[in-house]
Amino acid sequence: MVAGSKPDFTEDTPRMRPVPRKIVLIAVVLTVVVLLTSSKGKALDERTFPELPPLQWSNGCPKSPPVCPPSFEGPPPLLLVSIDGFRPDYLERGLTPTLEKLSLCGVRTPYMQPVFPSKTFPNHFSQVTGLYPAWHGILDNFMNDTETGKIFKLGSSTMFKPFWWEAEPIWVSAVKQGKRAATYFWPGSDVKINGTRPTYYRNYSGSVPFEERVDQVHRWLDHPPSERPSFITMYVSEPDAAAHKHGVHSKEVNEALVRVDKIIERLFSGLQMRNLTDCVNVFIMSDHGMADINCSRVINIGEIIDVSKVRNTEGPMGRMQVLAGANTSVEAVLQDLRCSNEHMRVYLKEQLPVRAHYGSHRRIEPIFIDVDNEWNLLRREPKAGEWKCSGGMHGYDNFLPDMRAFFTAIGPSLKRNFSAEPFINTELYELMCELTGITPNPNNGTKGSLHHLLKAPSRPLEDEEESSPPTRGTAEHEHKAAECPCNPVPDPQVDTSASLAFHLPFGVPKSATGNDHLLLLHNTDYLLTYCTKQKMATWVAFTLPSKEELSDSSNNCWTGDPRVPADKTVKCTDYDSQFFKENSIFQRSLYHAGFSNASLQTEAMFVTNSIPKSLNHTTLEAKMTAILSRWASEEGPIHVLTGPAFDLLATGIKPGPQEFEGAKRGPLHIPTHLFFVITWCSEKTADLRDCDPHRLLASAFLLPNWPFPLNCEAPERTLKENEARVVDVEKLTGLSLYRALTVYEAVRLRTSLPSDHWRTFA
Repeated sequence: MVAGSKPDFTEDTPRMRPVPRKIVLIAVVLTVVVLLTSSKGKALDERTFPELPPLQWSNGCPKSPPVCPPSFEGPPPLLLVSIDGFRPDYLERGLTPTLEKLSLCGVRTPYMQPVFPSKTFPNHFSQVTGLYPAWHGILDNFMNDTETGKIFKLGSSTMFKPFWWEAEPIWVSAVKQGKRAATYFWPGSDVKINGTRPTYYRNYSGSVPFEERVDQVHRWLDHPPSERPSFITMYVSEPDAAAHKHGVHSKEVNEALVRVDKIIERLFSGLQMRNLTDCVNVFIMSDHGMADINCSRVINIGEIIDVSKVRNTEGPMGRMQVLAGANTSVEAVLQDLRCSNEHMRVYLKEQLPVRAHYGSHRRIEPIFIDVDNEWNLLRREPKAGEWKCSGGMHGYDNFLPDMRAFFTAIGPSLKRNFSAEPFINTELYELMCELTGITPNPNNGTKGSLHHLLKAPSRPLEDEEESSPPTRGTAEHEHKAAECPCNPVPDPQVDTSASLAFHLPFGVPKSATGNDHLLLLHNTDYLLTYCTKQKMATWVAFTLPSKEELSDSSNNCWTGDPRVPADKTVKCTDYDSQFFKENSIFQRSLYHAGFSNASLQTEAMFVTNSIPKSLNHTTLEAKMTAILSRWASEEGPIHVLTGPAFDLLATGIKPGPQEFEGAKRGPLHIPTHLFFVITWCSEKTADLRDCDPHRLLASAFLLPNWPFPLNCEAPERTLKENEARVVDVEKLTGLSLYRALTVYEAVRLRTSLPSDHWRTFA
């Protein structure tokens, strides 16, 4: 709290404190008297509120004065309005005219992606911290802390304990930095986080009418500048509540949409009365979407395993813990669950797709069950129409269309009538900090990623310097040191400048650890950086032009690479270890020889182009190779960057040197994943260098290698589940891509959500 201020709402008294019986009796009597003497006999949640004048529109936007009131000079306040569970396609029902007009007037996006899992508390807290749930600690609406045995449950007193909230939300930063913040409900806003609460706040009560919340926001804005909050939140529990009970397509949801729209109209009518419609920046958004469920789409795990031996969550996903003393193990339960039902996938939490960012926290149970959209995981067979399997539900994979959230924004700092590409909600935090003048804490967002929503960013990004290529490897070493079966080909005679321009049209990837141990190896059809310290390739880059089909590469064999010093080379015999044989790990290429003509395929067989791959991964390799070949044939050229990645701690962050040694088995490091970043032009062009940067698009993958989660699914589905953003690849590999582009074009490609365009060629 800012010194000298008095909060409008505070409740610092202990919530579980026993109340004397006499006081309870007096309170009951007073309540009865109030109700009996009320002119309309209505309780708080039924009372009427004064009607406000209709919202006036001009040129498709709320009518506003030419200038703000004198008391509103300086940075505009930022107001976040959360409408829980509002799907973007609800706008298409014609029941929300105010929201429709506002979205057309201001900034809009087809959808905003929630974080994983698509639950209320994790997503609300990610929005105000810029962090994934595994970073901020609020992993679900229900949690068990394995170290302390404490339970987090909505509606219980434990949720108010600061212990659970492991990150600093923007309202705490605002107060610490000398500003004022006000919250009319937001998960975490009634908790003393880092010893601080918002300047103005109220403990959550679902009985408070939405109108009262809106009117209080207006009263906060009426404060004099010295007391007015710079940051305000307001939460509305509909249409989520109606959809949970009745389903997405119910009349009750439609009624809730009408009500929500009237609340938004009331909000802007009050702003208009105060001449503030263009003096406050307003974000209107939801936390997630919603899917219909019914009792015919249930996975009863009680038919698969003995549920008396485990504790697990139910619903759109399952987090499972083997009970102490149970005569079983995590691995045994995992084996029983795997491939037992086509509508679920089972993982050790560390083996979840990297893009989930959900495997590293102690509060996540060892086994994770991912459930298909509209399906429901239960411990027993439900009764017909039981609430557990009727109505609507969310919490599924955040990539699913039904889980998409809504976002629109309007205000003096934001562009008018502007349509933006979708983004994940962790990107909001940096933007909110910039709009309020708050110094952000470290977060999972990307600075500047949403600057294109603003009329004029106050903290514009500066273009990045292009990174220099590593030292070129030259053929001056003994090739036999690699102990490979075939003799090497001569050093490829390549025009290095032309090769760099063609195979790295967007600049040389910059390594976070520098180029000290890297050699750049030029080949006719691809470029490769080789790390002499780790004795493996760090990335391979190539541009695939239009090509009819893959060449036959079945008769090739590995050869040493004379461009690498004898004591720094990986050896073909390194793959002969007993560990590799027992675990089906094989020597495989990064750049596939079939992409080259027969005369050049030997260049793809340099031992430097090999990597340890699991047998299970080879099915993904074959599918990806076929997709890239067809893609290039039909729409080429395309650019591909691929290489190893090591998610050793399940954090999605590049491991340090000590952790990296944990991936070593004998003389070689086995990557947990293989990454792909594919860049192409949305308009047909003969050369990617001729593509307008605004037309460049990117897809990324972090494909599991070893250990490999077995879920008996088609390779295409595994590819889909392991899509990623380019920034996910950068964080895990320590690479920085697109250095030759302007900083904003680079940021756009790094943070864009995965595209399904690749599936055209699957």
